[in-house]
Amino acid sequence: VFRAPPAQPIKTQTMSPPWIALGVSALVLFVSFLAQLGVFTWPTVSVEDVKPKQVIYKYYTGGMKMVGPAFKALSALIGKNCDHNARMVGVYYDDPEKTPEDKTRWAVGVMEEDLVQRNAY
Repeated sequence: VFRAPPAQPIKTQTMSPPWIALGVSALVLFVSFLAQLGVFTWPTVSVEDVKPKQVIYKYYTGGMKMVGPAFKALSALIGKNCDHNARMVGVYYDDPEKTPEDKTRWAVGVMEEDLVQRNAY
């Protein structure tokens, strides 16, 4: 007579409580990090009247993908010749969604009042 071996219960793996706590902690940490970066807030936009300011700038025409390198070059120039706390500005004259990329006009510059010459000695 043939007898089948007794049935073994099927083992299922469950996530142990420490792993659940670790996963929840990581998620909370990640969301907190995003909150610190301001991902969950909208910027505050305001319109103010300000005194006229002098800006030393360089005018460009062409793709806006060159804005980053233009600011980097300006920052390097300021770093060599002036105080590092100078405020840089960008002016965009055209809407990039309505203007062909090669026709967009923009400028990068620095506030003249922030340019403090370093001592030569």
